Amino acid sequence: VRDRNKTLWLQLTLPSGRNLYYNKPIIQEGKFGPEASAIGINPYTKKWMRLSIIPGRFVENIVQAMSRDILFYGEEQLEDAGYKIIGSVYDEIIMEVPDDVDKEQTLAKVYKLMCDVPDWAKGLPLKAEGFIEKRYRKM
Repeated sequence: VRDRNKTLWLQLTLPSGRNLYYNKPIIQEGKFGPEASAIGINPYTKKWMRLSIIPGRFVENIVQAMSRDILFYGEEQLEDAGYKIIGSVYDEIIMEVPDDVDKEQTLAKVYKLMCDVPDWAKGLPLKAEGFIEKRYRKM
């Protein structure tokens, strides 16, 4: 727990070094025993309020954040290799490639770069899939 501007925050540091923060966390007696909560935005009312945090929520947040960090690392690898990323949708990367490229060879290079992981994720089994088309479509 860290004091940032006189407000208590729970700081979770990810293996990438990035942090997740939970505002004013507390543990109090709930209906079924101790219950964690923090201040956040209610997804239905869009207002700030105290929200219950089930233990699985911390795990979900960590897994989703680490997945984002790995995807972003893959995007950096692609850009460093000269590929032009023009967008992303959830867990997909949209790139622009010349019409005259060898599709199979290009996809093989992209898969290799996307499946290269940062040092903190070494050993993580990872697979990429994709296609080359003139227009965007979902996988």
